[in-house]
Amino acid sequence: MGAEYRPIVALRILVLDPNAREGEVIQQWLTPHGHCAVLKTTIPQALEEAVTHAFDIVILCWRLGSAQQLEVVKHLRRESPWTQIVIVCPSIDSMQATTDAIGSGDAELVMRPITRPQAEFIVRTAAGRLRLRRNTEAMRVTMDRRTPSSWVSGSPAAQQAIDLAKQLASSRASVLLCGEPGTGKRCLGRMIHDWSPRADGPFVAMHCRTESPDLFEAELFGGGDSPSGTSAELSGFVALCEHGTLLLEEVGLLPKSLQPRLLQLLRSQEYERRGDWRMRQADVRIIATSSIDLAEVVKRGLLCPELMATLESIRIDLPPLRERREDIIPLANAYLKFYAHEADRKAGTLAPEAMDALQEYSWPGNLRELHNVMERAVISGESAVIGLGHLPLDLRSAPAVVAGTVATSVASGVDTTRVAAARRADVVVADARTHLVGPRHNRRHLRPKKADHAPDPNWRDDSGPRNREAQTAA
Repeated sequence: MGAEYRPIVALRILVLDPNAREGEVIQQWLTPHGHCAVLKTTIPQALEEAVTHAFDIVILCWRLGSAQQLEVVKHLRRESPWTQIVIVCPSIDSMQATTDAIGSGDAELVMRPITRPQAEFIVRTAAGRLRLRRNTEAMRVTMDRRTPSSWVSGSPAAQQAIDLAKQLASSRASVLLCGEPGTGKRCLGRMIHDWSPRADGPFVAMHCRTESPDLFEAELFGGGDSPSGTSAELSGFVALCEHGTLLLEEVGLLPKSLQPRLLQLLRSQEYERRGDWRMRQADVRIIATSSIDLAEVVKRGLLCPELMATLESIRIDLPPLRERREDIIPLANAYLKFYAHEADRKAGTLAPEAMDALQEYSWPGNLRELHNVMERAVISGESAVIGLGHLPLDLRSAPAVVAGTVATSVASGVDTTRVAAARRADVVVADARTHLVGPRHNRRHLRPKKADHAPDPNWRDDSGPRNREAQTAA
């Protein structure tokens, strides 16, 4: 004896059947399980009901021509894109005609007559697809909502970058986004994807810093063993982003052994999975980002010159926040509203002295630092006005920036203002000659590996105690 069918949630189901007796049977099968099943015997009645009520599932038992079925499905999709549509066909020939007319993905097709277990199974599977689609969309919306826009711009330099990004969005060419850490490269990369014909496809961001090139290769191209140690094949992010966009963050840190593979993907849209010699075609757009000087990385032998030349064929430079000062206050107000909404608080306003401090600060952490400052102001501020007391000490006592410059230590050649902000943002700024920047816990990856070439004797880490003797000797 089979287990009784029990729905997870109650669903609204519309049954369209010109035969009222057969439609009532389906309605009676589904109602006892907690579903709200509504029966209509004419198309105008059903469409009117679909306009006034949102249905989770629509079961069409109407014998229509292919063109009429297509119009009914389009109308239902227009009213509710999440509705799962099930078409009951009287014969195999009508099923084939329906498939040719509306496509195999827009509706589920079943043959008459349907039994009670079959009707319950249809509703159960349709409910599963409905939950999956809604959860996926909710995840996408939530991820976008958690990141306020960083491209509210009145700055000519920033607007130029946005205009160029819009022009390039419609093509499938790879793009390189360059700029200091925190300038909004990932945000602009997502905007390029959203502006492109691939907007409905997947968007995945992957950081190129890794401790295990083999695992990175499996994650990027697929194949090999899974991280759990099983022999299950990984599909890889390239396959996952089919008809979509793959964002490679800090491409200058990509392991040298994988750079020829990425170059091949960029040039011919072909790739090989790890441990598999067969070539596979890929329809994926690559957007790369870098906060370090790739020419310097090439000189150090860590980046293939051909790869750099291919990536830089289409390049967008993002200006630092200190070069778009007209955007600081509008962005700060936008972030205040965003984080106030996140904290379920009323958005405050910036006091004149707070606006002056924000304008005079050099913002070495760029937009990311402004995010953190405004979030802290919302959390710590209980009044309707955000004053100097709600800002970090560094901003209250920040020296004025003259002609867009940043305070620098003459003796060491290191940007001291940036180092101070880097400690707050968990960013380490290495020697000013190389501008290599990375998270503090991963800064060891900036050292050249012995397997690639000999270490640079001039390389040093100015931020830690391990090299004090070397610094003293220098």
